[in-house]
Amino acid sequence: MSGALLVAAWTHLTLAPDHLGESTILGLGFFASGIAQAVLAALVLWRVRRWTLGLVIAINVTLIVIYAYAVLVGLPFEAGSEHVHVLAAGLMVGAGEPIDAYGAISKVAEILSVAIAVALLGPWRLQNHIGSTN
Repeated sequence: MSGALLVAAWTHLTLAPDHLGESTILGLGFFASGIAQAVLAALVLWRVRRWTLGLVIAINVTLIVIYAYAVLVGLPFEAGSEHVHVLAAGLMVGAGEPIDAYGAISKVAEILSVAIAVALLGPWRLQNHIGSTN
């Protein structure tokens, strides 16, 4: 899970400067996402706790939803100007951003980290459920 989080963090931090040139809020969002994922990678590597697994799920699901919206609809940060994605290469799925290699890699890494976090939460849920019936 830590490795998947580091891959997602790396992609966000790598793309932050380009997105900062496109929109301040978008660039800062990429930077914040990358830092958050790197911190989570360190936390889960150090010691897996229920609250860190919850943060892994919450942050990554949020980022996946934002990306899906950006791909399908587009983000409203470019009022009155032609969006930069017109020049970008990638698979167009909706009216928004094309899906490029960086986007695909980061989303696969985020989905993988969410799946691992959910799987690791399973024993805690089972333990709490069994403990409450005794």
